[in-house]
Amino acid sequence: MKTLFAFDLDDTLVVSKSEVIVRNSATGTTKTLTPAQFALYEPKPGEKFDFSQFDNLIHPEVIKKNFDLFSQILKKTTGSKNSKTIILTARTPKVEKDVYSLLKAKGLPALKIHAVGSSDPMAKVNVIQKYIDAGYDRVRFYDDSPKNVQAVNAMKKENPGVEITAKLIVSH
Repeated sequence: MKTLFAFDLDDTLVVSKSEVIVRNSATGTTKTLTPAQFALYEPKPGEKFDFSQFDNLIHPEVIKKNFDLFSQILKKTTGSKNSKTIILTARTPKVEKDVYSLLKAKGLPALKIHAVGSSDPMAKVNVIQKYIDAGYDRVRFYDDSPKNVQAVNAMKKENPGVEITAKLIVSH
C-alpha cells in the first residue's frame, strides 16, 4: 500500500496577513477578506478575486497544534518508500521558497510543495489524482476549508479501491 499525506498550507498550517481582494465590477466596490473568511465566502455576481498578496507569505505564523500534527506525520513518513507527504497551496509558485525556509527553520525535512496558484478545490483534486494515477492507493488529506475537504472526499466515487480520507482541521 502506498500512502499520500496531503496538507493544504494556506491556513491549515500557517496563517498570514495576506488578504484576498474582492472587486465587484457591477458596483465598483472593493473589500478584503482574510483567508479564513474566503474559505467560507460565497461570491456574488460581478465579483472577481485578486490573490496578488499571496505571492509571498506576509508575516506568517504557524498554527501550533496543526504544525505539530504535520511535523509528526512528516517525521514518520520521510524516507519511507511507501508513503509521501506533500503540501498543497493556492498560493503562486513564488511562495515555495518561503515555505521551504519555514520548514528548514523548524528543523523539518524538505518535501514536495504544489503551489497550484488557485483556490479552486479542483486544482487540489487534480494534484491528488495524479498521485493516485501514479499508484498511491491510500490518501490522507488535511485542510481547514470545507469546500476542499468535500471535493477530495468526492474523489472516492471515481477511484474505487483507493482509500481516501479527507479531514477538516479547525484552527482555533
